[in-house]
Amino acid sequence: MDIRNYLSNSRKRSHKEVASDSDSDSDSTSDNESVMPDPRCTQPAQLVQSKSDKKKAYKSKLTYRQQWKLKYSWIDCANAEMGMFCVICKKYGKPPGNARGAWTTRGITDWNHATEMLKLHNDSKWHKDAAITAQMAQQSDLSVLELQNAASARDTKERKKKNQAIILKLLCSIYFLIKHRIPHTTTFNDLLALQVANGDEQLAHHLEQSPGNAMYTSKFSLTSLIEAIATWLRRKLLKSLRESPFFSILADECEDISTQEELSICCRWIVDGQAEEHFISVLHVLACDAETITEAIESFIASSDLQYRKLVGQGYDGAAVFSGCRSGVQVRMRTHAAHAVHVHCACHRLQLASIQAAKTVPEIQKVFGMMGNIWKLFYYSPKKMQALKEVQAVLGLPELKVVKPSDTRWLSHERCMRAIRKELPALITTLQQLYETTGDAEAFGLSTLLSCFTGVASICFLSYVLDTLAKMMLPCKGR
Repeated sequence: MDIRNYLSNSRKRSHKEVASDSDSDSDSTSDNESVMPDPRCTQPAQLVQSKSDKKKAYKSKLTYRQQWKLKYSWIDCANAEMGMFCVICKKYGKPPGNARGAWTTRGITDWNHATEMLKLHNDSKWHKDAAITAQMAQQSDLSVLELQNAASARDTKERKKKNQAIILKLLCSIYFLIKHRIPHTTTFNDLLALQVANGDEQLAHHLEQSPGNAMYTSKFSLTSLIEAIATWLRRKLLKSLRESPFFSILADECEDISTQEELSICCRWIVDGQAEEHFISVLHVLACDAETITEAIESFIASSDLQYRKLVGQGYDGAAVFSGCRSGVQVRMRTHAAHAVHVHCACHRLQLASIQAAKTVPEIQKVFGMMGNIWKLFYYSPKKMQALKEVQAVLGLPELKVVKPSDTRWLSHERCMRAIRKELPALITTLQQLYETTGDAEAFGLSTLLSCFTGVASICFLSYVLDTLAKMMLPCKGR
């Protein structure tokens, strides 16, 4: 029993010792874990901390360098924390608004980019102007403010001179396009590019260096340039018109593409003993009655500062609105200028008289109708026009187009008949080919009229008559 008790007690003690040892080991392990951190976690933090420390150390070493003073003598840096200043600009300069006091009231402390900033400031225009002002201050007794004002005035004058030269180039370019009836909105930039390619350095510098809102190449700027040209020309013409002892007014109304009624006004006056005629203005009118048109003409005369006592003539078409003997425009205008003689356009009257006389002769009326049908046949069919050109090339004839004859357009019948007479062999051949290939009845009828004796004789006779009438009309048109 004693032995058994002894063995059981010894086993209990051994179990307690093992448990206490394991508890002590776990405590020691936890203590060690709290003291010794995991190296896998500490390694990146140490690396990041070392990079930031290196960056801070590098920035702390950046400061003002004395060697900059050797290259740029205008540097003033009494305290590195206050930054660098420019002695010249601080005393004599007028920095631009976007500088925000840099180099004058606010020092430069960006040592990392100090080299580039020093070079930029040394090459800047306002620093160079300040240097010129400082040099002038040493040679004159003027104050700094007076020197700055003189430099500013000189700079403004130079800039104004350059801008005037650029504007003149742009005006000449847009005037060239308008003079040759070339669309300016699509070709203006190409024309400027051509001038730059031909060696215009001043224009090239303007297009490269000017800001986007000061290039004067937008549609709004082009419209402003055109209006400026029109204003200048109108002022020049009106000045000459006012100086003339006499003048007359020519007016006619029409409808533009936007169905807006417009009244075009031309004037004829004396310059150095010679009569000159120029287009002056286009007026928008709300109606085409005699009262509205008269008010528009009166408004034009008043705004142009013209005198009714100098108005000696007025020319319009034969419409009753203008030429009516009771309430037409010409009668209403005589209430202001009783000596303003009304003249119906001579070319218009001759054209109307010729058309009216031609209607009394059936053969001539038939030829006039044939002229209109020939124009329609080829004008509205590019395929037929191409066939006519091919026949003209084979026969060695010039490529002439048949002009549209109009009863109210003088010289139109003469030009149309001249083209038909010169292209008569090509027209007959083309019309016969069109009938043989397509069976076009209209082409067959026209070819028959052109080939018969009566048709050829009428064409030759009318060519002579219309040519004579054209010679009578040309002096009336001032040619």
